[in-house]
Amino acid sequence: MLDKEPSELGGSYDDVSEFDIAQYMSRIIHNDITVAGCSSWSYWTAMSVERYGQKNRFELIKTTPAGGNYSDDFTAEGNAVATPNLWVLGNYSLFVRPGYRRVDLTLDESKDFFGTAYIAPDNTRLVLVITNYDKERGISLAMDAPKDAKSVYTYTTTATKQMKQAQFNLKDKVFVDPASVTTIVYNF
Repeated sequence: MLDKEPSELGGSYDDVSEFDIAQYMSRIIHNDITVAGCSSWSYWTAMSVERYGQKNRFELIKTTPAGGNYSDDFTAEGNAVATPNLWVLGNYSLFVRPGYRRVDLTLDESKDFFGTAYIAPDNTRLVLVITNYDKERGISLAMDAPKDAKSVYTYTTTATKQMKQAQFNLKDKVFVDPASVTTIVYNF
C-alpha cells in the first residue's frame, strides 16, 4: 500500500477503486498473518485528508475540509467518510479479538481466493475471514458446520456493502460474494 504505483493491482491509483485498495489490504493482512507469522496487525492512520490521488490507501476515515482535499482549513465545516479500508479492517478486527488463536483452514486457495480461521479463547466462536477477488462469481462454501454450532452469520464487505450481516441455516452452504471480504462467524 506504500508503493508509488499499485504494482499488485496494475495501473495507477487513478485506475483502481477504493475497494480495490481495501481488498488489497486484506491480502496484505492475510499474508502478514499466514506467511510472516504476525500475531497482530495495526493500521497507522485512522483519519486523514486525501492528497495527491492517493485515494484511501493511507486512512480509515477520509476527512475533507470545506475548501476541498487540498485545503488545510479545518475551522469551517467539512465532512468525514468511512473508507472501504475501515470496513475491510473491521472484517478482521471486529471479530478476531485479542486472545483468539489461529486454527487450520483448508480451502482451495489461490491468489484470488484465500482465508484464515480463528477460535475464541473460550471456544464459543469460530471466525473465518475469506477474501474473494473474483469479480464475476461468488462461491458457495461446501463445509459442514461444526456439530455444536448454534448459529452462523456472515458479514460481507464489497464496493457497495459495508459488513452487511446475513444469517445462514446451519445445514446450508455459506455464500461468499464476488469481489468481497467476508467474515463467517459460527457461535457455539
